[in-house]
Amino acid sequence: MKNMIQKATVVLGVALIAFTACKKDNVQNIASQSDETILVTQAGVAMDNVGVHSDDNSGNIYMDNEGIAADFQVEANDCDLLQAAPGLAGRGDDSLRARIRNASFVKCLNDLNLSDGQKDSVKAALRGFVECKESAVKRAREIYNALQKEYRAKAEKLVALAKDGKITKEQLGKEMKALRFAFHRELRSKHLAEKLDDAMKNCLAKYFRQLHSILTERQWKAFVACHRK
Repeated sequence: MKNMIQKATVVLGVALIAFTACKKDNVQNIASQSDETILVTQAGVAMDNVGVHSDDNSGNIYMDNEGIAADFQVEANDCDLLQAAPGLAGRGDDSLRARIRNASFVKCLNDLNLSDGQKDSVKAALRGFVECKESAVKRAREIYNALQKEYRAKAEKLVALAKDGKITKEQLGKEMKALRFAFHRELRSKHLAEKLDDAMKNCLAKYFRQLHSILTERQWKAFVACHRK
């Protein structure tokens, strides 16, 4: 019995050491990640968390920004805001472009007090980013448009059943919730199957590396602090 207890103690001790080492490694891995990697990962997570909405009266069902995270929706002319007074671009404007600017990394470029030379370099890098991600974003939108049409037809059928009294309002709510979940799941599955996330994230990583080289270290730290959630 004494030997069994001693063996169990040794096994437990080894397990605790292994667990502690593993935990320490994970912390070190997180700590060693570059700011660029953290911001790119953040954009990838945003793709998984895009909101899905539906209307129980009309059957309309859709996702924010066509299911694409704001950082990947940035366009070259979004940096025109760098010509505006710091902090003012996009205020009072609820257009799609303004919403993309305010939700993406573009917003954080506006308060960095960039020199004229830096502005030109940032815009040039942004044009490269837009060109790099263009085909992946285009394909992601094609997938979204096809699925949105399919799921809207399903939602409209549910609404019709509710209006005809064939399902209750409570049942409609449950079915619409399930439909929103299925819509999001299928869209993400198709994105991942075609490696669209990887393509967009690789382009974003390249852009952030270029941006880091353009900015001073103080500006870069301010940009990261602004955009990191």
